[in-house]
Amino acid sequence: MKYLIFVILFLCSNISAYELNGTWVSDKEKTLKWIGENLKEDVEFTQDLSKILGHHYITYHNEKTCSYMSEWKTETKTNEAFSMPTQKYNIIAKNDYGFVVSSEHYIFMLIFESDNSYYGVALDTEEYGHPGSREYYKRIEPNNEIRAASKDCFPT
Repeated sequence: MKYLIFVILFLCSNISAYELNGTWVSDKEKTLKWIGENLKEDVEFTQDLSKILGHHYITYHNEKTCSYMSEWKTETKTNEAFSMPTQKYNIIAKNDYGFVVSSEHYIFMLIFESDNSYYGVALDTEEYGHPGSREYYKRIEPNNEIRAASKDCFPT
């Protein structure tokens, strides 16, 4: 119930103190710390997740979002880097804490802790067996690899 009240209050406001535009990378350390303190996940799940976290880059620019996964490795294989198709996104609502963002495939509440850190919470009915999970992101300056992989989100 308290989450419903928070979402309703979040949706009722239309200003934000934070800037979404820019490039962000999954914050592995912060996400794993939060999971360890707040969720009862098994060790195997957390170890598997730790191999993927820190490899997702997302750029928001001019109502477009570009996502890129850098190469990551497991014990048995190397997963090649890849870009996801550029998507248009809409800011459904915003307030002093962040944004509710929708695109063709998702709706997320992005809650800012500072100008350089936010966490995302999916607003859907599927929690993939991990209720209440979130992922933290930190703002970065994109390097050439990210710019090339997400070229639709960078002005020329």
